[in-house]
Amino acid sequence: MRLPRAWTLCCIGLGCVGAAGAQPGEWQARAEQALQQALAQRHPEVAAWQVTALADSRQQQRLAERSVMRVAVARTGKRSAVHLWCEGGARPCATVWFAVSGLQAVLSSGRDIRQWHPVVAADFVIRPHDVMNLRCPPLASREDLAGLRTTRALAAGTAVCREFLEMRPAVSRGESVEVRVATAAVTITARAIAQEDAALGQTVRIRRSDSAVPILATVTGAGQVSIGDPNE
Repeated sequence: MRLPRAWTLCCIGLGCVGAAGAQPGEWQARAEQALQQALAQRHPEVAAWQVTALADSRQQQRLAERSVMRVAVARTGKRSAVHLWCEGGARPCATVWFAVSGLQAVLSSGRDIRQWHPVVAADFVIRPHDVMNLRCPPLASREDLAGLRTTRALAAGTAVCREFLEMRPAVSRGESVEVRVATAAVTITARAIAQEDAALGQTVRIRRSDSAVPILATVTGAGQVSIGDPNE
């Protein structure tokens, strides 16, 4: 014989209430629905939500024995809270906390990437992450990466936030740069290693591979510096 739904709930340990009380689990379904609606409004990019009530057995039993008339989301995040109002009460009769995870497809490092690495779209993939567990808003696209570099080392699979990338200077520390040594008579081209970051027009220290002594040059373009004045 098939048991009525109320008896079935009793058998699985959720408790039974009389006709005047809310059905076991009804308060939780209403709270979860309200919470998921609030989460969807605040994070429309998230594709799937999972919410888990953190109420202990005593709180669950107490709520199952009362009629919950209204619910309202009090807080959203990795730990979210929902207020519940019981019949005849002017103030919430309970606050239930939920563990929340939300999967969203975001920009992720496709391999280990070192700090200050000039990035390209091929360095990244789009993968699902629990964005509620991230400490910063993640990027969702591989577009607009031109001219950027990493501000920190990224392990493969890391969700990428905007603060992990910055505009690449014209010359970057450790980069091999083209050096033009100009005089009125001739221009010589060589290679050297930049010792620091520098923007266009700034002075930068460079060092040739066969010398331990840095020299000063002026940044004239991306990866290019010059020494001397061709008018001299």
